[in-house]
Amino acid sequence: MKKLLRHLRASSLLLLAITIFGCGGGGGGGGGGSSDSPAVSGNDTAPRGLSSSPYQVQLLGTLGEDNYAVAINDSGQVVGNYLADDGTQHLFRWSDGNLTHLVGSAQATDINDAGEVSGWLFTDKGTEAFIYTDQVYLFDLPEGSSRAYALDSAGRVAGRFSGETEQAFLDEDGAPIMLAPELDAYAIGINDPGQILIKELRPSGFHTLLMQPDGSMVDLGSFGGGCTQASDINESGQVAGWSQTSAGKYQAFLWENGRMISLAEPEWSYSSAVAIDDAGRILIKATVGTEDEVFLWEDGRLTNLENFEREYVEVADMNNEGQIVGWTVAGGGKFQAFLATPVR
Repeated sequence: MKKLLRHLRASSLLLLAITIFGCGGGGGGGGGGSSDSPAVSGNDTAPRGLSSSPYQVQLLGTLGEDNYAVAINDSGQVVGNYLADDGTQHLFRWSDGNLTHLVGSAQATDINDAGEVSGWLFTDKGTEAFIYTDQVYLFDLPEGSSRAYALDSAGRVAGRFSGETEQAFLDEDGAPIMLAPELDAYAIGINDPGQILIKELRPSGFHTLLMQPDGSMVDLGSFGGGCTQASDINESGQVAGWSQTSAGKYQAFLWENGRMISLAEPEWSYSSAVAIDDAGRILIKATVGTEDEVFLWEDGRLTNLENFEREYVEVADMNNEGQIVGWTVAGGGKFQAFLATPVR
């Protein structure tokens, strides 16, 4: 059963792993033979044009030194993290113009349409996965560190338990189960049909597996390099993220129907697909020359969002209304969470 949070002495540090640079050993060992179906990928490149579109950008206010928006639901509620004056990190939710502190010494990762939030607490023992509904609930996991990375509209939570190896877990109604316990891996995403993204750690790097509701798994493959990182999955099972080429270059991808399609332009030295909505629109960040740019991919057309006319932005998520959240540099050089809404 979920355990009601009691008073915890905790300390925190900033862990905003929105982008993962480097591919090394993938953070752990892990064996092969991880999927029942072979990986199917390729160097397909999606056709595209180029256009531009305006957005209205709203700063969400401040609760501390720096504020970072990390996820948004279809109702426009935003969840994120902020640094307090003493350097500890806390969790906030923004809704209808109101910025509210939710949890102390914590990291937020996702929010569903019911306003429930997933994440983890920083404790004296490490990290503890939680779901926030009307208050914080912990999971009935074995002794060890844990983190919750994603949740669906029904409140099922996918995450990571760190014991002797990394383990993927799924919690449904307070009853967590370990997924693919033979793998050194953890769960990083889930959609309402019950498809789960699992990051498998391998000696040469890491790959992303798609677990179906029946337990079968497909390796998404790669562009020839050692690492593939999924960022998001929509309700149709389309997956977006980045994959490494044999030359070590990071390229944004769309995976669907067993094929990995590159979304990268030739002049991009780096790109990553950050989020995908149910219509298949994809939010991409890319490095073009020496500049970091934000793009929206839709039906083969790339729209340069021109960083919402700001010198610096970091994008984190997008909802089905096309609203985008992240953070930017505001007054005094501090980071501040923002919400960008397309002007129709």
